Amino acid sequence: MFKKLVLSAVLVAFSQSIIAGPDFFGFSSNFTNSHVDELNIKKYDNSVSANNTFFNLEQHGVSLNITAWSSSLGGSSSCFDASGYDQCIQRAELTEYGTSGLGAINDDESGSNYNHAVDNNDFDYDMLLLSFSEQVNLSNLYTGWNYKLYEKRGTIYGSQGQAEASAMALTSNSSSFNPSTPFSSTQTWQDTLQDGWEIVDESFDANGTDKVSIGGGQYYKMPIASTGVFSKYWLVGAANNVSRAFYESGKYDISDNIKIAGVDFMKLGDFTDGGTGTISAPASIGIFALGCAAMVFRRKTK
Repeated sequence: MFKKLVLSAVLVAFSQSIIAGPDFFGFSSNFTNSHVDELNIKKYDNSVSANNTFFNLEQHGVSLNITAWSSSLGGSSSCFDASGYDQCIQRAELTEYGTSGLGAINDDESGSNYNHAVDNNDFDYDMLLLSFSEQVNLSNLYTGWNYKLYEKRGTIYGSQGQAEASAMALTSNSSSFNPSTPFSSTQTWQDTLQDGWEIVDESFDANGTDKVSIGGGQYYKMPIASTGVFSKYWLVGAANNVSRAFYESGKYDISDNIKIAGVDFMKLGDFTDGGTGTISAPASIGIFALGCAAMVFRRKTK
């Protein structure tokens, strides 16, 4: 009888381990203690630090530190492109906007209108650096405020829920990476590709879907094409033209503006089937084999 119970326990534990779904980090004020049971969220801080530089969270044994960066520095000639736009990376002010989530204000901006979002206004590309305590995969980005501005035939239009975003991951040289001083004052987003960073998904959006309900709020869910990519360090922000053309079908995109309310993540140790939370074919075979073994064992003991 004891052996049967042990085998049953192994089956249950094995099946649960291979269907683990993603965890969630929330940055919106909607995600308070009243939603801990619903979302399994535990916060270190309930707000951005007093000097607007970082944001700390912990979830299922994984800690996360967030800082804001932007290509808004033009301190030397090498930091300007051919059109005179800033290219070099510098620290930006990390801001929190209640239920909408996190934004960023770079040195070329004020806190008014669209400028306080994570945006790419005037080709200053704002990105949030997400520093995890262990390797994770990011599968979805959630935005509490999501707005694209574009020009067509001389007229400026705005469209809610249509803003695009980018995601990058540090996939090599991570042992020497210092999240406190991650970029030099002469480094551009393009330069980061030579230092171990990889473009995971350069342009993704909410695919025109309706908002999803999380923790009492409504958010745009933006899937990231990141299957199989795990890293301790991620950059997420407004669509970044590291190699992306800024034109689409005859219209000119002026800016993408988002406030980041949360991310879905999965630890490397919980990874199954590309992080989808579904049972892969080999895993299904494993469960079937264990089931057959249990049946044989039961017959032999009768």
